[in-house]
Amino acid sequence: MFTLVVEKSEDNQFKQRTYYSEPKTNGEYVDNFVIFKPAAYIDVDPKYGEVTNLLTNNNTLYYWQDTAFGKFSVNERSLINDTNGNTIMLGQAGILSRNDYISTKFGMRPYDYCAIGAENGVYWVDINNKAVVAGNSNECVNFGERLNVQNIINARISDRIPKVHYDVQNNELLCNCLQSAHGGSMNNQLVFNLKLNIAVGECDRNYEDIVSIKNHLYGVYINP
Repeated sequence: MFTLVVEKSEDNQFKQRTYYSEPKTNGEYVDNFVIFKPAAYIDVDPKYGEVTNLLTNNNTLYYWQDTAFGKFSVNERSLINDTNGNTIMLGQAGILSRNDYISTKFGMRPYDYCAIGAENGVYWVDINNKAVVAGNSNECVNFGERLNVQNIINARISDRIPKVHYDVQNNELLCNCLQSAHGGSMNNQLVFNLKLNIAVGECDRNYEDIVSIKNHLYGVYINP
């Protein structure tokens, strides 16, 4: 289990820090997932800002800062055989042994928490860079620019908290991040098809959030 400091408090002096619990084992008397030792943490480079989100996707733990995106090495180790056929283990297999930066341009604004995992990577909206971003363990790209919709994003990206959802049934990415062309208090969706790797279009469905139940997406509208 991993956690980051998220309270909106000026007393928080460790905004670049991620804590981790003890590893869970079979037959334990105390749940190790609730045990956080004093030195069980890893710090990222504070010059890129605070840690703003964590997400696990395809066995990789990603982290975001204000202006950076990277991955943590979790239980990383390798097994090799020597010339005599003996197995040698390389690496310490620590819970969080190190962090690696994938991008120091694209990041995530604090308290947006808009990253979502899909089959081929993670996606989020970087409000500061006016970008819908796609990333994996090897690269990070401006997805809107790659699919030729960056002009729309530049002109109409909203400063409200964005929401990003993944439609498993249709393999589509739904990004609630555009200001409505007709006004209103809710964001419009920019829709991408990840199978065909194209921008499908824009939707103005009238709901405030989306929930996923058994791989089906349902719109939620809160009536005040």
